[in-house]
Amino acid sequence: MQLVIQSTQQLTQAVLLNQGIPLEYVLQQNSDITNSRKHI
Repeated sequence: MQLVIQSTQQLTQAVLLNQGIPLEYVLQQNSDITNSRKHI
């Protein structure tokens, strides 16, 4: 399951970067997702 999540995040990063969204923003979004998972 973790592998699927990672693949999805990488795919999302690629799409966002293609749209010109800064990598820092993408990484911040990923941290938020990861942190919210830990609280569940």
